Amino acid sequence: GYHVILDATYLDPARREAVWEMARRCDVPHRLLVCDAPEEILRTRVIERAARRSDPSDADTAVLEAQLKTDRSLTADEEQIVSRVRTDDDLAIDEIAGQLRDALAGRRP
Repeated sequence: GYHVILDATYLDPARREAVWEMARRCDVPHRLLVCDAPEEILRTRVIERAARRSDPSDADTAVLEAQLKTDRSLTADEEQIVSRVRTDDDLAIDEIAGQLRDALAGRRP
């Protein structure tokens, strides 16, 4: 099988629950990886990405602002499967990749 990544469009707990339910029915391991960074860094990244005009993402500052206004709290079940990655530090890509591998393998930090 393949790994599946759901992006920030899955902020709604009901949408995520539908995916978790499918994973449980198919007996597929699943994890939640939450990438965190301060709002100002997120805004800067979106603005710089738009200025480069080389990224396929259609997210602009309006999309970011809407996401930031969304309640991003996790359910009790999600708290049991979550791993968090700070993306605001100048972490080496190897460290972030290692955290992602751990999350996909079901290991908690």
